[in-house]
Amino acid sequence: MRPRNPFAITFVFRFSRDVGFNKCHFLIVMFVFGRYANAQSFEEENVPILFAPQIISTDQIESGPLTFSEDGRYVYFSVWAPDHSVSVLCESELVAGQWTEPRILPFSGKFRDNHPFISHDGKKLFFSSDRPKNEKSNIPKDCDIWFAEKQNGGWAVPQRLGDSINSPFNEYSPCVTLANTIYFTRLSPEMARGGEIYYSDFANGYFNKAKRLENDSINSTRHEWHVYVTANGKYMFFTTLDKAGAGGGEDLFISIRKDKVWQNPVPFPFNGLHHDYLASLGHDGKYFYFVSEREDLQLKRPVNNYGDFMKALRSPANGRSDFYFIEFDVLLKKLKI
Repeated sequence: MRPRNPFAITFVFRFSRDVGFNKCHFLIVMFVFGRYANAQSFEEENVPILFAPQIISTDQIESGPLTFSEDGRYVYFSVWAPDHSVSVLCESELVAGQWTEPRILPFSGKFRDNHPFISHDGKKLFFSSDRPKNEKSNIPKDCDIWFAEKQNGGWAVPQRLGDSINSPFNEYSPCVTLANTIYFTRLSPEMARGGEIYYSDFANGYFNKAKRLENDSINSTRHEWHVYVTANGKYMFFTTLDKAGAGGGEDLFISIRKDKVWQNPVPFPFNGLHHDYLASLGHDGKYFYFVSEREDLQLKRPVNNYGDFMKALRSPANGRSDFYFIEFDVLLKKLKI
């Protein structure tokens, strides 16, 4: 909900009182000013906002995509160690309007587990991991796509998706639509085109052999990854590198599916010189989330107080990755699509 302008409301109340408006007149004027106040709020909210600062967005390396349970009660994401030797899958619960301190999922913490995606029925958590196929091994391998099932209120031992999805290359960023089509990214230095987007349909209890997305405006020579397709299969978000029309570095693009064809991608309006990636849509479709390495520290110079300096550096928006969000309708209006 957009916050109304309290100054406009106060003005309407005083004005109606002074000129002797009755209740009906007051409500009519309030409607008009309400439209104006919301328009003002629309302008004020036309930029992404930091998500859950100091709880989920911190001074550390958070990674997405943010993925929410169907009722919006739980959110899942990952956090990297500074040396990228390990990344953990985390869960936070919304209690009384506040996100709780995240906890590491019981099957994570040993390898590089990242890119979580909770199925729309909440029964499976898909993710990418370099964990070995054999539970007894401690030697990481290339990244594959895995999933863990919810059982008796907890999580079962993760299972690796079959070779119809995974390959000797690296697979990342799984997401599954309501039609049970899985999208993901395959990446290898040996591949001439770099990272590319793949998909597979679910049939007869298994995912079919994955296919490369045959759209050269999306799968270009610019290295695409971090794909996310909305539940209804209408919108695709993905990250690419130094693509025409972007701001530089890792940038986000959107493609709309019309008549079963993915349209030419459009860059997001807030792409900048920083890295923007790992986008997703919230459980109710109202908010668009993404990861950004933008730096918004407001440091007064000269810096002469060590305590204040450290406090700023240990806060979100310090140049490490954080989560941001914006209303999806607002974003679509900015994109004019």
